[in-house]
Amino acid sequence: MEAEMDDLLDRFQGCLVGLAVGDALGGPVEGCTVNEIAARYGRLMEMVGEGWLALRPGETTDDTAMMLCIARSIVDQGRFDPDDVAQHFLGWFRSRPKDIGNTTRRALVELERGAPWKRAGLQAHRALGGMSAGNGSIMRCAPVALLHYCHEHLLIRDSVYSSIITHFDQKASWGAVAVNLAIARLLDGGKEGLVEAVASKIAQKDARRALTQVPSLKDVPIEVQAGVRRGEEDRTNAFLDGLAVCAVDREVANRAGAYLREYRGRGITLDFADSIIASTAVGGELMLVTENAAHFPMPEVRLIGPKGQAWSNLT
Repeated sequence: MEAEMDDLLDRFQGCLVGLAVGDALGGPVEGCTVNEIAARYGRLMEMVGEGWLALRPGETTDDTAMMLCIARSIVDQGRFDPDDVAQHFLGWFRSRPKDIGNTTRRALVELERGAPWKRAGLQAHRALGGMSAGNGSIMRCAPVALLHYCHEHLLIRDSVYSSIITHFDQKASWGAVAVNLAIARLLDGGKEGLVEAVASKIAQKDARRALTQVPSLKDVPIEVQAGVRRGEEDRTNAFLDGLAVCAVDREVANRAGAYLREYRGRGITLDFADSIIASTAVGGELMLVTENAAHFPMPEVRLIGPKGQAWSNLT
């Protein structure tokens, strides 16, 4: 029994330390393409620092900071207390961190103004036009999985609560549920049928549908594979394996349409594809790498150039 507990503790520690290590390793190349990373580092195996956030080698980002807020609150309270978690978030916000996602920032401003934890995310959601389905609440949710790995109903409840403090959209909440269910299952070594098992527990239809598509994502780039020349197969597959797929769903379409209408009213004609790209970046709280900053005048879109230089959306 003692050996089993030691092994479980090791897995718990590995989950949180692995999150921080991955964050510190990947933070400096956020926004870079696979080819750019390969050209500069080969396979990135060392803590290099720098990047658009000017990180020190081994320095983590908001991903780890907010995860630690939840972990420390759980340790302090002996349970998941969303009000206390919100206060930990607010303390971190007041420390003036290097970067905060748009949705998270807006919700924390609402908390700063006195909104209770149950309403801060909702008020941010409304202020952002119903656009709060980013990944900000997923990157930090792991401590909830460790707390409730044996109690699925509590894991689901508190994963949702941990999300809606900043991200009110149910797609974000159930995305956090999905990640935490996966962590809990993996703690017991349950890799077989993982995606299907997690998807069966997800009540939100868009999140559930996205999960059911995971096994087929590698089949997406048919056109790319059709044009691969002999000898390029390994490099092409390595590149494709490094990509994430962002769904262009109704939320993305609605936001893109709103951009087209808004800027047309200002006498600015946006390209249809650019409006979709901008909408996808905002919805996923992603950096948008472009050589054409003028194509993306939306102030909420975070832009960097292909060499990591900062762009102004207002130029």
